[in-house]
Amino acid sequence: MRFQAKQSGGEVRRTQEERRQESESRLLAAAVKLIAEKGANGFTLAEVGHEAGYSRSLPGHYYETKEALLARVVEHITRDSLAAITDPDAEPGIESMRARWGRALAAEGVDSYRTRALYALFLGAMFDPELAKIMARYNQATVSRIADSLREAIARGDVRSDIDVEVEAQALLLFRRGSALVHFTDPALDLVSILDGYLTQVAERLKP
Repeated sequence: MRFQAKQSGGEVRRTQEERRQESESRLLAAAVKLIAEKGANGFTLAEVGHEAGYSRSLPGHYYETKEALLARVVEHITRDSLAAITDPDAEPGIESMRARWGRALAAEGVDSYRTRALYALFLGAMFDPELAKIMARYNQATVSRIADSLREAIARGDVRSDIDVEVEAQALLLFRRGSALVHFTDPALDLVSILDGYLTQVAERLKP
């Protein structure tokens, strides 16, 4: 059996894979910050390396092209975003979305680097066909997650069984995307109250 060597202070020396994971984590965090501040096309791979505290050439070693980095950033954001569509402490369906999205629309959530980067990527996709394909896949995955939550609510008897689940999921996503974009141009708008009122109407319309 192989054992990891220890440093003189007794700390276990990190493996090459652990160092690689840390490097990529820092590079992705740097990329998210730069995208949030400058947009999807406003920075270079070299700037990502500098922002992360590494050599300016390291991002090119990991990703080769800026397009590959952007795809990895979207994957990185998607993992957390899809998990956060519904609230694990609330039953699946409208109330779960209300709880989770209400917190996300609070100023600290909407103005986080991750959220601002996500919407900068959507805007960048308007001028970049390859990025548009990546963001379309992200939207499709989000709609599927919302639809699954609605199906769980139908099975539980909280939502009518005759609704078009995919259409409702698309409409909910459109509201969610639009509300965040509106915040960036009018941060004084009380989006949490608007969200609450909208989802109250949706819940009433969909109830059995």
